[in-house]
Amino acid sequence: MTIHNPGKKEIRYSPLWLLSDKLPRDRATINVWARSLYALYPDINRIIHQHGLLIMNVYQLMEGSSDGANKFCKEQLEDLNFPVLIEAIVREYFMIGEVFLHLELNERESRWSNVYIQNPDYILVKKAVGDREQIFLRPDENLRRICFSNKSEDIEVCKSFPSDAVESIKKGENIFVNPHYFWHMSHKVSPYDIRGSSFLLPLFNMVIEPDYPEKRQIIREFLGDITSLEGRNAKDILFMKYLSIIEQLEYWLNDRVLAMICKVRNLDGDLPRVKFDRDKLSEFIV
Repeated sequence: MTIHNPGKKEIRYSPLWLLSDKLPRDRATINVWARSLYALYPDINRIIHQHGLLIMNVYQLMEGSSDGANKFCKEQLEDLNFPVLIEAIVREYFMIGEVFLHLELNERESRWSNVYIQNPDYILVKKAVGDREQIFLRPDENLRRICFSNKSEDIEVCKSFPSDAVESIKKGENIFVNPHYFWHMSHKVSPYDIRGSSFLLPLFNMVIEPDYPEKRQIIREFLGDITSLEGRNAKDILFMKYLSIIEQLEYWLNDRVLAMICKVRNLDGDLPRVKFDRDKLSEFIV
């Protein structure tokens, strides 16, 4: 959109002017800017969506030697909406720079009942011994209200929450999450970082400037638009980004989602494994 001032230089309008003319520093505001970029700029929206679809389309489940395990794992992944959910995970990964995945266990049926992409604005990550992480949920005001409420309907809702979580909330503490059910995927700028960084972060300074339309091609190339990639280096860089994502997804799906639930159901031996076809993925960006 442009604004014309008679006799003056043409001004080009950026939607991020609605937020601020200063670059954000805190994580919550950075996330707001990243979500706004994704929502307001068609090219950014399209390219990130494109990345998710490409990775989703190279998803495959490699069968193991046990027919029972093969059947169960196939049904389990379909119940969790895979591979469709992969597109949403990759979208969050590029937009925010990290994804917090929470598995919900149905103890009665010994299977995962759901997987949630948690809001990173309410999550704290602390470094533990070695490379391990401790993850905490910061309860919002609505959750606090329910836990402290005397209303019968709120008390019933509160009974569905884990008792240790309710106790932490009443003590004014953050909620420690079980690492068996939680997984943190992250795009780290430095190996010693604890949290991930948005792929859109380097664009913040560019898109708040008035001449965004003239820089559209630069933004497309930076984000890895496969329709405008030029040169072997640009394609290799995009492929390396894809590799980082699919390696994290393979570990989570195989070692956390499938292996853990198969152990609960006493399914052992050569289990099926999720694998992303790297050759096919490479062909998409050649």
